[in-house]
Amino acid sequence: MAVSVSDTAIGAGEDRALVRSTFIISPNTPMMAAPTDEFEISLTVTNNQKGAGENGKVRLRAIPSEHLTITGNSEFDLTIAEGRDHTLNIPVKAAGPLGAAQIRFIASNNGETSELFSYMSVRPAVPYRVSLYSGAIKNKTAEVAIDRNVYDEFHTRDISLSYLPMGMAKGLSFYLNAFPYGCSEQITSAAFPFLYPQLLRELGFTRAQADAGVNRVIGILQARMKENGAIGMWTSRSYDDPLITIYAAHFLTEAKNAGYYVPSSLMDKILQACRSIANGSNTSLYSITNRAYAIYILTLNEIVTTPLVESLKRDMGRREEAETGFAGLYLAGSYALLQKTADANALLSKIRRAMARDDSFRYIDDLMYHSVYLNILSKHFPQRLRDVSESLLVDMAEQMERQSYTTLSSNYALMAVDSYMKAVPTAQTGKFTVLELLKDNQRRQLMPAGTTLFSVPFSAEAAKISLENKDNLNLFYQITAAGFDKEIPKAEIKNGIEVYREFLDESGKTVSSVKVGDIVTVKLNFRSLSNREYRDVAIVDLTPAGLETDTNSIRQASRSSNWTPDYVDIREDRIVVYGTISNRVSSFSYTTRAINAGSFTAPPLFAEAMYDKSVWALRPQPAIRVTK
Repeated sequence: MAVSVSDTAIGAGEDRALVRSTFIISPNTPMMAAPTDEFEISLTVTNNQKGAGENGKVRLRAIPSEHLTITGNSEFDLTIAEGRDHTLNIPVKAAGPLGAAQIRFIASNNGETSELFSYMSVRPAVPYRVSLYSGAIKNKTAEVAIDRNVYDEFHTRDISLSYLPMGMAKGLSFYLNAFPYGCSEQITSAAFPFLYPQLLRELGFTRAQADAGVNRVIGILQARMKENGAIGMWTSRSYDDPLITIYAAHFLTEAKNAGYYVPSSLMDKILQACRSIANGSNTSLYSITNRAYAIYILTLNEIVTTPLVESLKRDMGRREEAETGFAGLYLAGSYALLQKTADANALLSKIRRAMARDDSFRYIDDLMYHSVYLNILSKHFPQRLRDVSESLLVDMAEQMERQSYTTLSSNYALMAVDSYMKAVPTAQTGKFTVLELLKDNQRRQLMPAGTTLFSVPFSAEAAKISLENKDNLNLFYQITAAGFDKEIPKAEIKNGIEVYREFLDESGKTVSSVKVGDIVTVKLNFRSLSNREYRDVAIVDLTPAGLETDTNSIRQASRSSNWTPDYVDIREDRIVVYGTISNRVSSFSYTTRAINAGSFTAPPLFAEAMYDKSVWALRPQPAIRVTK
């Protein structure tokens, strides 16, 4: 169809034509495969060559990319009558590197040729994971064991060091950007570092990346906002938590102050939600903390909060742990913003160095407490930094060394480092040495580059990293090892929870072998190993390559199951189910169809508590076989 337009007239014309290849190639390939998977690709070739007759000849060639190996014939001389088709099976093995694989099919005869590319992904049978090894050393040597053996594709192996706390920043920023889940807190935490000017350049971000990241999250938060201004955890219909709503308001406040466009309707509604939280009457420690945080954000937005402060102060007086903990920190910050210096200093002097524990603190950990402490000091009490900053920073490094961090506390740590860098911008210097201790016991010196933040990659052969700091200054370090593990764990892992997956036939019997076309029910089972209930658990179920998921069955399972997930993220090669795990065995089921013959790796079922890194489980499973 063609259309032509001038200032005075418009004209259109159309015609029809049938366009078809001389040879039509129709492959049936799985969408993905895992290393070592062996399967058959069924391929149909139709012969449309004019004059071919009943004994038409077609030569077919299959040329795989480096990711795949054809284990049988790759060239075929076929006899296909004109207008007819022929189907054959080609055995293939996923034997090469990870990545986007393809097979090029070429059909030809008498100078006429047709080509088709079939694409698939060779992806590992385990999720992508980021491991951080952090700490601080002074006048000593530390050796850090690297316990990850990852594929070279999509890997990151990096060491960052600094005599300023930004030595902890690079790995945390990478962890946030690579985090595989996407609730409102996590997407906000990933974009928040774009608003830290002291770290933006050191972390390697460009202005274009920052603009795209911040604007994207502003749009997502607007879409997830409820009528009352609260932010839903996954969608506008999901549950909400006061802390996450205030946290989103904090992000929008900083984005607006940095010059980003935040719609006034969005800002007004979320501040109204903060006002409702601040005006609450609940006197639990978690509620008082949220009220204090909400008042701090309202005060940052130049809203008069004096009546809210007085009401909060009365309720805090009944709980000493509130006045000396999180709530006291935020209230001291609000007093400083309100220019009530005497009240601010008096309250700050009562703050304890350790966090008061409370079971209702769902998202909060020790690293977040120390980070908020350092952030409030750096922003509003810089004159007090000299007294406590060193021990605070060492405490933060120790928390990360113990793997005690989440997306929320990681971002607060970055926020604190950024504020600290503004207050104490002068870089200290010293002498340090970095060595790789290789698996064959050789030692190789590494030469980190930089001025304030020093970085250097390390090799896949490194078994340990040796760090030596000869100065009486804290050297903050962070080692990042990220990627897909080469080895699938052979033993089940149960840390606080356990999981297992079953493949069921149409009669409900557990099976490990099915036929092409069969309906296979996938049943995910999970429970807590104690009386404790774990919330915000992500269960990652990677689909074996020979099965195709029925997405409608996933949605129906969400409605009909006796266990209700908070959210189900349906992706091309996996589903991620989020919810609460109790000590009662719960399950989540959906259906798939067997589509390709072969032997396929059954990726281990994996689950982790998103806000408690010590709680996770993995269950290996034998391969599933699909027969013709």
